[in-house]
Amino acid sequence: MSQTQYNNHIGNWNKDIDIAYSLSCNVIANTYDIVIENKLFPNPAIGFISFSKGLETITTIEGKLVFEAHNQTITSVKNWSKGVYLAKFKNREVIKFIVK
Repeated sequence: MSQTQYNNHIGNWNKDIDIAYSLSCNVIANTYDIVIENKLFPNPAIGFISFSKGLETITTIEGKLVFEAHNQTITSVKNWSKGVYLAKFKNREVIKFIVK
């Protein structure tokens, strides 16, 4: 390659870099909010409850822990006392439900 060809090659390369740089500065990033709906049913419960995977714990209305979810989506409430319970989900949502 001659010096003239080399200089032309470098000159074109610099232009390409400038163009690529200016294009890369105009990139727009999009963000998306993911909404996860927590579910627990039936309410009132008799015998069992089903719930979405985000459930962490269930406590009595007084705060006594009665259930910890470990990737479960259903549990029996047959031996639970009748009353009001609080289901606490990973996203900090709390659903109040009744066991009859």
